[in-house]
Amino acid sequence: MMTETILQISDRALSARPFRGLGAQMDAYIFDDTNKACGVTEDDLEMIARRIRSLRPTVARLFVEVTWFNPSLDGVTLIWDQPGYLNLVRQLHLLRETETQVNLVLFLPYPDKGRDMEPVVRAMLACIDRLCADEKCAHIRWLTLWNEPDTLFFHDSPLYRRIFDEKLMSTRPPWSDYVRLNRLAYAELAARGHYPGMKLLVADTTWGAQMRLERMRMSLDAFADLDVAYGYHNYNPEDLAFYEGNPDYAYAGMAAEAAAHREILGAERELMLWEFNTPGTAGFGTFFLGVGPGGEDRLSSMAGAVDVADKVLAALASGVDGCCLWCLHDMYYGGNLHIGVMHCGLWRFKGQLWLPRPLYHYYAALTGALRPGMELYPVSGCPDGMRAIVGQDAEKRVLVLLNSTQHAQTVKAPWHGPASRLRIYPEILPCAADLPVSNYEPLNVADGRVTLELLPGELTVITTD
Repeated sequence: MMTETILQISDRALSARPFRGLGAQMDAYIFDDTNKACGVTEDDLEMIARRIRSLRPTVARLFVEVTWFNPSLDGVTLIWDQPGYLNLVRQLHLLRETETQVNLVLFLPYPDKGRDMEPVVRAMLACIDRLCADEKCAHIRWLTLWNEPDTLFFHDSPLYRRIFDEKLMSTRPPWSDYVRLNRLAYAELAARGHYPGMKLLVADTTWGAQMRLERMRMSLDAFADLDVAYGYHNYNPEDLAFYEGNPDYAYAGMAAEAAAHREILGAERELMLWEFNTPGTAGFGTFFLGVGPGGEDRLSSMAGAVDVADKVLAALASGVDGCCLWCLHDMYYGGNLHIGVMHCGLWRFKGQLWLPRPLYHYYAALTGALRPGMELYPVSGCPDGMRAIVGQDAEKRVLVLLNSTQHAQTVKAPWHGPASRLRIYPEILPCAADLPVSNYEPLNVADGRVTLELLPGELTVITTD
């Protein structure tokens, strides 16, 4: 039997911090020789650009390999006509066109124990200088020194020793090096005139919920006197029974973790979820996000699409200022033919006809609805298995609702003025579609309310547009 619930929309915004919006990891490897050798053509690249324009991402994260412009890694001998750098510029120019704010990540080389990484950091800063001045990339908003530094820089704690053991601690540089190099980058961003338009982003932690909390606290202790942004990654299954009996990896769910990070950082500091997706219950790498019972492809399933939408709404309602999905689309990553295609994207690789996954349609609805600069408002009164949030700016108001259950649910929500509705649910998704489902239809408003029936797995967006 369907239940009927009246929702309440708070008149108090979730945050006074700027809302950054939603986006994806959008690395420039798709332009490289490996992907070309596997059949990627200029027509394919134009199709990808068309889909990016339709997706309207407001944030993006891109890896940078310093050897693309400083092969010697001396921080001085800079070469700007190499393919890797030119591919990076090409992607940045596309994201400039879509007004997407970018987080550049110093990805390679990894830091080695006993090796001075300051020249590598200075080369990265020189790259930013050139991108801003010569390539006109004024949309770079963050600089991150190293992806997921949990395993790249060790710190001495009982938790770290239990998880990583002495071997890793003997081969990696210490946390103090991470702090020193980031403080150097912070000072240089200011000296070169990039701050405050571009901020240093720290933590970028990923290794288990307990380690993420430990690293977030350490990052705040190390950088509390600086105006930096903070970020983390999350690939955790939401089945909390999965973590029973393992306190070192204990996880309380996306909403609880986001709230815990927000409590650590306080109300003013920016917090972003820079990598996430839907995992299975086996396999947790970014090349293999895992499978569910019976070997199901969790990422490509309807349930996986609903799970990602649920994670977004949970994180935003609990203190995160924006989310960046791993990753935009399937491709060969960094020339790694031996690993194969990274099957983590909104659509499949060329050998599978670039077919969109269900997630493409769900995530596109979210990115289109929840725009940067909006104020977000919590919604209470949702029945079990439903999440909702409201976004509002000077131009429009949106109400986003997700029914993650296997049964229909009916709710009433306050609404004034005209209303249009976009519905995303399993039965209407096309098998093959170039662009995401985006057909808004007029919605009746009666007595200052809208009445909404949400089918199983349905994401609904109500807007004043």
